Amino acid sequence: MSQALKEAALRIFSDYGYEGASLAGIADEVGLKKQSIYAHFKGKDDLFLQVFRHSFTDELDRLRRELQHSGCLSLHDCLYGILQSYIVTYQSERRLKFCLRVSFYPPPHLYEEIDRYTGEHLQQIHELFLERFREAARAGDIGQRDPETANLAFMALVDAICIELVYSDKEKAERRMEAAWSIFWDGLRAIPTTE
Repeated sequence: MSQALKEAALRIFSDYGYEGASLAGIADEVGLKKQSIYAHFKGKDDLFLQVFRHSFTDELDRLRRELQHSGCLSLHDCLYGILQSYIVTYQSERRLKFCLRVSFYPPPHLYEEIDRYTGEHLQQIHELFLERFREAARAGDIGQRDPETANLAFMALVDAICIELVYSDKEKAERRMEAAWSIFWDGLRAIPTTE
């Protein structure tokens, strides 16, 4: 029952945010009375934070799988595929939508915990991508570019797409991705100049 409540909470929190969700509405989704939730969770904050942590863990696992499956692809196809996966996943799975919504609109009284956890999550993503850039550097795929710098630029591109998904729509996110990707990739492959 705990898992069913978390799935119902995920749907409601991702659609209405923390403030727009009620324990009664979540309980209704699974055919329970509101009081039954307290057998599984301490309250709304506990349920929200458990859904939050689980969603971020699932999102990190998704990215790990993406990188594992793209291991035999060129760096271009790997990175481009990851960017596309953000758009597809945001449209098809509630977890990414929830993760981004919470990151941009955290409940004020949970801000510190969410901010800390989000920072740790982003660091883990950074390390996942950095390893791929280090492999590319060893293979000579990014010329003389520093893997850390290339990774930071890629993370900025991911951030821009996520912002567009939250604040706009799929079509605008795709346009932004295509425009930024071509500049990013051309810049990554260009021979850096020394000053």
